[in-house]
Amino acid sequence: MSSEHPSTIHIETLLEHEPFVRSILRGLVSDENQVQDLVQETWMRALRRPPKEAGAIKGWLARVAKNLVRDSHRRNATRTHRENTVSRPEADTSAASSEERLRLHQQIVDAVMALEEPYRSVMILTYYEDLSASEIAAKLNRKPATVRSQIHRAHENMRSQLDAD
Repeated sequence: MSSEHPSTIHIETLLEHEPFVRSILRGLVSDENQVQDLVQETWMRALRRPPKEAGAIKGWLARVAKNLVRDSHRRNATRTHRENTVSRPEADTSAASSEERLRLHQQIVDAVMALEEPYRSVMILTYYEDLSASEIAAKLNRKPATVRSQIHRAHENMRSQLDAD
């Protein structure tokens, strides 16, 4: 037996071992769609980098399949960790939490209403009418750059006021 990679592996040889590979994957993964994906990935790896020894294909396919499952679990764990890290916690639905959100909402409304013109109307159109700077500019007959500047200044004024409170 040669220690070099054979140049190719015949697809018929792979297909002979499909029930074996599928049974290994079903023992490791419960989702049938994922099993199918992993079988396909096993074939792709076998075609790209066949085993060194043609007689050891069954053990090699088992090792490839198990490694793919391990890699898949690792990717899923990493993705879940990343999603949990960046996601916001579920909203607390207690009465105290609702009260606090309502107080905060009232403070923001008060801060908007305390703004001088033209900042107040720009903020109302931005956040309560959900208009873009371009839409506000057209509605108020102003340049979009002017509206963006007014929104920026309104944010600064509100931030100062809310920080002081």
